[in-house]
Amino acid sequence: MADYKIRQEYSTFSNQDMLSYSFNIYNEGSRLSISVCCGSHGTHVAGILAAYHPDNSGVNGIAPGAQIVSVKIGSAVLLL
Repeated sequence: MADYKIRQEYSTFSNQDMLSYSFNIYNEGSRLSISVCCGSHGTHVAGILAAYHPDNSGVNGIAPGAQIVSVKIGSAVLLL
């Protein structure tokens, strides 16, 4: 994998946990940042909003089938 800023490559640690990660490389390769998503709150809220179950409408969201655009804002970087 390359620096995410260059190739937008990411992977997961395993098929079981599905935790996505990517690399950011700083100072000409002397520092490496491994970035992971730190929470699932947005996914939870999106499910409450747009869940669509045609065979079980009792568990539909507030706006069943709404289209969701995923946007991540901000980051926390710890360089050691």
